[in-house]
Amino acid sequence: MNNFLQQEKCFITTLSPVHMGCGEDYYPTQYVIDDGTMYVFDEMQMSKALGSQLMADLAKLAETGDRALMSIQTEINKQKDKLKNYSEHLIPVASGVQGIYASRIGKTKQQASNKLEIQRTFYNPFDSLPVITGSGIKGAIRTAILDEVNKDKSLSQTVSGVINSAALQKELLDYQRVDEDPMRLLKFSDSSYHHADNLNATEVLFAASRKRMPREGQEVNKMPVMLECIAPWRSRSFVCDMALVDRTFAEKNARKKLQLPDDLEAVAAACNRYYRPKLEKELEFLRRQGYSHTNNSESIWSEKLRTLLTGELKRALDSNTVFLLRLGKHGGAEDKTLNGVRSIRIMRPRPQQPDFRDKTTEVRLAASNVGDTQNLMPFGWVLVELGEQALPETMAFIREMAEPSYSRLKQDADRHAQQQKMLAEQQAKEKEERDKREAEARAEAERVAALAAMSSEMRQIAELRERANSGEDRGKGPGCQLADDVRKLVGAAVDWQQTDKEAALEAVLELLEHLGINPKKNDKWKKRLTALKE
Repeated sequence: MNNFLQQEKCFITTLSPVHMGCGEDYYPTQYVIDDGTMYVFDEMQMSKALGSQLMADLAKLAETGDRALMSIQTEINKQKDKLKNYSEHLIPVASGVQGIYASRIGKTKQQASNKLEIQRTFYNPFDSLPVITGSGIKGAIRTAILDEVNKDKSLSQTVSGVINSAALQKELLDYQRVDEDPMRLLKFSDSSYHHADNLNATEVLFAASRKRMPREGQEVNKMPVMLECIAPWRSRSFVCDMALVDRTFAEKNARKKLQLPDDLEAVAAACNRYYRPKLEKELEFLRRQGYSHTNNSESIWSEKLRTLLTGELKRALDSNTVFLLRLGKHGGAEDKTLNGVRSIRIMRPRPQQPDFRDKTTEVRLAASNVGDTQNLMPFGWVLVELGEQALPETMAFIREMAEPSYSRLKQDADRHAQQQKMLAEQQAKEKEERDKREAEARAEAERVAALAAMSSEMRQIAELRERANSGEDRGKGPGCQLADDVRKLVGAAVDWQQTDKEAALEAVLELLEHLGINPKKNDKWKKRLTALKE
């Protein structure tokens, strides 16, 4: 650190699935799903896999009216074996996601809803790996700092009623213009995914709505939202730079005390004060409702995480060298709003007006199947270390929870090897066909050139030989078209120069054998050959 800038490298570990929205979707014309894996491809990869003819066929399908999209989806799925070989972006998918894909791909609206879009998490366009944005981290920290400044107070008169977020923030942080916002002094870099053991970065899950207080016999909401998430249990897989400009320099310029923590440890303390009880409360809620259970017993991840929060992780959080954040979508309005001023719009059946409460009636949880009521996980929880800390028990727990992904590494390696083998075979076949076409083209060019260099007489002979070599009228005797053209050649060749006549005679004998004509037993052909020999 120096007198002007406090800076630290932060290591981020995912404790649950994280979806950082980017406003983009994967469409079923950009992927196929097979064997628990989504194979994503771009237009160039599709063109290489399918070739010009199939791409032209897809273009024609696009002109078929209302059923165009479904027809294209169906055809793309039929060609999945080819497309899989060229896909460089592979993502594990939950079993229920593959089931929905299989049941819906190419179906009409009457048979099933055709929505197969999958919301994409924020990513680096150069390698398709997920990114946790500095703005996303800063937004989560901003909420914690605002809540600490507010100290659970209710709305003031200046911002009471319908909450004006901008006005509330300006009041709490005491600024008017953007360039006066004290949070400008807190800076974060974007962070791209990098895992030491190359575990898969993302997976496709459902965001399932579940009641906070479900009634007995109440049907589960089965409206599926499919989304790509940064996978849980990825230890130190994101690294970002966190910096805080020394407030004394900023206050000299601003001439007022800034509503901002003094140092990075104080920032971590604000986050822990806000997020830590929320995580503990959510884990208890999931346990109590059975949402985090597996086979009616609390899941290992939930039980062990709660234990860590009373042991090693508690000590680290208490020291403020480590802090919790909740990032991205589906983290719940309660974890993105301030205590004391929370007012969440709750929609009610028409014609009733929306209600405003300090708690939601539903939660969004990560699920493998749309109807799951157990084995559900919350979205968005991450652990942030100010510098790499000594957390052996926590990291061992993360490693244990990631075991299915480690097991998948071997499958992915085998899949990649098979993919490369099939790709090599396909490319070798394409090269063979290309070489064959090129050889044929060269041969045709040489043939045309050779014919052009011949005399008119020799060209007639060569053309008849080519027709015979192609198999035309083989064994059909004197009544066919080729036999008639040979007869015409003989009639013309009688007046040719001697060398050309001799070449014609040689060719005619070959052609008659091809046609199945024996001139010794056919008086007409015998006379024609005699005339040609004179």
